[in-house]
Amino acid sequence: MGTGTAYVKACGESMTHIGGSGVGGGTLLGLSSILLGTKDVDMIEEYFKCGELRNVDLSIDDICKEPIAGLPPDITASNFGKISKFASKGDLSLGIMNMICQTIGLIAIFYIKNESIKDIVLTGTLTEFFVIKNIFSRLELLHNVRFIIPENSVFATSIGAIIYHNRFLR
Repeated sequence: MGTGTAYVKACGESMTHIGGSGVGGGTLLGLSSILLGTKDVDMIEEYFKCGELRNVDLSIDDICKEPIAGLPPDITASNFGKISKFASKGDLSLGIMNMICQTIGLIAIFYIKNESIKDIVLTGTLTEFFVIKNIFSRLELLHNVRFIIPENSVFATSIGAIIYHNRFLR
């Protein structure tokens, strides 16, 4: 979850790159530049605090008269499907991050759909944003998986390189 997102399957001592997506931190910066007028991550994170997703995303309860079993009524039906010219920068920033995290999370879920894997480890710079925990926890409930953000997750690549070096190159 850096500039883009790599998907790696790790089981025991084996690791396999299973795919990737161009959706990640670069998407956050690019869309924030256009929609919020900034690439400053501290400012973007401040915007999250006053954002309301219902002002940007279309939810199930916006389009269905009756509840759908197993789906919370406030779950996203369409990212940016309800956006108006009155949406605040906070609303827009939250909509951007929600779309990014849902895309990353759902791709991971689809990759493991036919596996016995239930744990998905998130690493990279995007894991530092406080809002992602709530977004991923919603995906956990809907898809019976567990998203894990380890301590120092932003340094996962560097930590992995050190472990590899110490284990195999000494």
